[in-house]
Amino acid sequence: MGHARRWATVGVAALLVAGCGAGGSDEGSGRASGSTGAGTATSEGGDAQGGGAKVPTFDPPKAFEPRGGIVLHSVKGDASSPSEPMTPVALSGTLVISYDPETQQLTAVDVMKEDQAWVLDSPVEAAPPQGKSNPGPGLPPVVSEDGKTVYAAYSVRTPDSGTTKGGERGVAVAVDIATGKAKWTADLGAQGIGGGVRQLVGDRVVVWNRSTSEGAHTWILDASTGKTVLDRDGGITAANDAIGTVVDVEFEGRFGRVVSLTDGKTLATVGDDVGKFEVIGSTDAGVLTTTNDWGSGEEDRGFLLDPKAGTVRKELPGVTSPSEIQGANAECTTTPGKAVAMCLGSGARGYDLATGRVVWDLFTKDRIAPSHVTQFHGQVYAVVDNNGSPSGVVIDGQTGKDIASGGLPVEVVNEHGGILRAEGSGAFYFANA
Repeated sequence: MGHARRWATVGVAALLVAGCGAGGSDEGSGRASGSTGAGTATSEGGDAQGGGAKVPTFDPPKAFEPRGGIVLHSVKGDASSPSEPMTPVALSGTLVISYDPETQQLTAVDVMKEDQAWVLDSPVEAAPPQGKSNPGPGLPPVVSEDGKTVYAAYSVRTPDSGTTKGGERGVAVAVDIATGKAKWTADLGAQGIGGGVRQLVGDRVVVWNRSTSEGAHTWILDASTGKTVLDRDGGITAANDAIGTVVDVEFEGRFGRVVSLTDGKTLATVGDDVGKFEVIGSTDAGVLTTTNDWGSGEEDRGFLLDPKAGTVRKELPGVTSPSEIQGANAECTTTPGKAVAMCLGSGARGYDLATGRVVWDLFTKDRIAPSHVTQFHGQVYAVVDNNGSPSGVVIDGQTGKDIASGGLPVEVVNEHGGILRAEGSGAFYFANA
């Protein structure tokens, strides 16, 4: 998926979701349709790639063609407001996949054809547009490692019926990327989804709802059927298909817990006054988490966990919480090898996941801390402020050294190109190196 396959590219975890849970149906009731004829992408200027042109491929890319950007009308993102999140999107080949909260449809735009590839209607009855829309999911759809399926979770606004008021209903879907048809749909209950698909780990889809008045909630679904495997309060971040972390709010305190993703049982407990306890990187060598104390003002810390047993190997000081990430598509991501790129709104740091040792650090006085950080196949892409203007930089995920600078400030990347903010909409630029 480019960005959406963040962890799946290294054979560990992929993304996060938000939802509310029940079982799924094998086929689902979502209806796929072809292009509406109304173009959803237009050339920004210069020589756009299209027609029968060969798709340029660089794995991973180091630079992007500065001319001929394809404006994505389905992606909201204003270059003049970099702190505002861009519409969460997934890249799969030349398709840009996103959820439109106004029409309540999942859409795919082909940037080579500059047109809509497919549209998936809501799997539950949706209210007609009334000049307002749900805020949409906070996390992008997730593409499977083989590139054949995209998973998404979002809210649908249901219609009024007689004296019964409509409301928000959470749904999760698995969609065939080639055809746009639903493989399965899952009704996640009468709640809005402020998160989305958090991760894809093994044969499990982690759906995360972080917007309810009662707090966060997580559903873990079977990736092949959509059926619920685990339904639990708290925002779980998965390390792999066996263990994850969560904060449990109880009368006695806020406990950080490592839990089994099969039965939800506690494997280890960390602290009794925990604000956040999240996985930020995972390989077979180890699992790195970040933890902060609830309202204490103490320095954030991390824990290195055993990837199978979930037990704590080592406590690490100064592992900064990723809660202030800028941009909807920015997450902490694992790069191939031992190092994890910790991607924050204010910088990035690389860790050896076998030992917890810091191997590179952009939180130093002689480096400019980047924002809007993502990664693709071992390279870290970020935006830096160079002399008062945003500039794109490509960083080696293993060493932290600059590979290329002065390029386009892309925020989502795959082997064909990247997406950046334009004037009110996102724009796709093909890779050229």
